[in-house]
Amino acid sequence: MLERGAKWRSWWNSTRVVPLLFLFVLLVQAGALGLSDDEAYYWVLAQKPALGYAFHPPAVAWMIALSQRALGWLFGLPSAFLVRLPAALSMTLVFGMGLSWVEEVLASRGSERGSPWILLSFAGLFGLGWMMVPDIPLFLSWMTSFVSVWQICFGSERTRDRVILGGSAALLVLSKYSGILGVFSSLLCLLMWAPRDRRGRAIGWVGAGLLLGMLPILIWNSQHEWASILYQIRDRHGGEPLSVVRWLKFWLVEMVFAGPVVVGYFFVLVRNSFSPQVTSRTRAEKFLWVWVWPAA
Repeated sequence: MLERGAKWRSWWNSTRVVPLLFLFVLLVQAGALGLSDDEAYYWVLAQKPALGYAFHPPAVAWMIALSQRALGWLFGLPSAFLVRLPAALSMTLVFGMGLSWVEEVLASRGSERGSPWILLSFAGLFGLGWMMVPDIPLFLSWMTSFVSVWQICFGSERTRDRVILGGSAALLVLSKYSGILGVFSSLLCLLMWAPRDRRGRAIGWVGAGLLLGMLPILIWNSQHEWASILYQIRDRHGGEPLSVVRWLKFWLVEMVFAGPVVVGYFFVLVRNSFSPQVTSRTRAEKFLWVWVWPAA
């Protein structure tokens, strides 16, 4: 009985099995629920793929269009399942990469067994991971940037890590304009921790990816009176006074979808990130902090 229990725990804690179970749950949710208003809007945009749109860069519409083009013959059109399939696959990749990174960091402390539960405690993964909105490609590119930069800085350098990093930089800005914060974090981490012989090449790949991602955005905006960029800079945020109520609502949402433990750890992370000691734990926390504070 004890041996059987040990095998079950080993099976459950596998970085391969848990993401597959996670994907199954997201796919069930994706096929069981009708499209939200936002998803229906992005589905309409995906019927005519373009280099840009009035409110956001084009990545979310491109992903929906690709899903429909690849599998529309099988599921028929329109299909809520096909609209959400890229979201389910992307969030599964985010979950799997996050799980692998957490286990790598915790392995040095012998506490990696609980890592699936750590990430599954994020209520937003199940609650919203199936919803196809611009945040989905943003989360995917943010995580691929995160793990590739970590590998370049602290692991064995591989060419594919630099290629992934360049592609992630492009997808960051193609997802949402706020994705530029992820590019900033990538560059800052490389400047702070990447070995000198790797730093220049990695930064070059980030720069190339950033230019590649900005190109369709700039072309579309130049042809449409810079409507999308002006909306983000001027119309969406300009002229609004600081609202304490809105700020408190933001933290309430974070409490629900991230969870009170994660939100509480944020403040612990701030303290530990400025610790002068450099251990396996503080190194990971300092690295995390560089990715947290620009967006925060």
